[in-house]
Amino acid sequence: MDTQAGPLMFTSVLSTLIFIHVWMDTKTCPLVFTNVLPALIFYHVCIDTQAGPLVFTSVLPGLIFYYVWMDTQVGPLVFTSVLSALIFYHVWIDTQTGRLVFTSVLSTLIFYHVWIDTQTGRLVFTSVLSTLIFYHVWMDTQTGRLVFTSVLPVLIFYHVWMDTQTGRLVFTSVLPVLIFYHVWMDTYTCPIVFTSVLTTLIFYHVWMDTQAGPLVFTSVRPALIFYHVWMDTQAGSLLSCQH
Repeated sequence: MDTQAGPLMFTSVLSTLIFIHVWMDTKTCPLVFTNVLPALIFYHVCIDTQAGPLVFTSVLPGLIFYYVWMDTQVGPLVFTSVLSALIFYHVWIDTQTGRLVFTSVLSTLIFYHVWIDTQTGRLVFTSVLSTLIFYHVWMDTQTGRLVFTSVLPVLIFYHVWMDTQTGRLVFTSVLPVLIFYHVWMDTYTCPIVFTSVLTTLIFYHVWMDTQAGPLVFTSVRPALIFYHVWMDTQAGSLLSCQH
């Protein structure tokens, strides 16, 4: 017995994973565990007979983590998520919001406030930019990089990584040859602001033209709108149909 904590203390089938305060959830029947992170509770703990390791449903009832183990180098827990190829390192609780905080497979990319989109069933992440929300995160099996659909539901970003010099996110857009650097939110206007592959060119208010399909940009000149932006592969510069 853990005399200080009261409830039983268990070391799990994973020798380095300790569970504190084990009890029964009278509504659901399965065991309920609080893990080595005192504020993190896992419900409905069972064994995945195919994989062997433990399967946890987290404090978010629709979120399941597979293959939980300890990263001996860093200490915190390591989770593979509901997306089998997506690994989260260093999981903890945001004391202000109460939601889970994940550092992603990209060691410098942190996601805050992770939850489930009840309509789609996919994970929803708020990014390191507190006002930027990504919906429907998954892995691009061909490239191995993360794929995000942005706050604009029809806008998909492929191959997300960090610019080591600036520290900001780098996105390749729905147009495979068009790369946006330094993505952030314009607090005055709300829409996303992109600096393009041309470092001196800034696009404001990015959205999709539902009729035409391609992206629509308002340029650094607020009254100038560009439709159908793409790359001239021969010239290496942007082309656009101007409105």
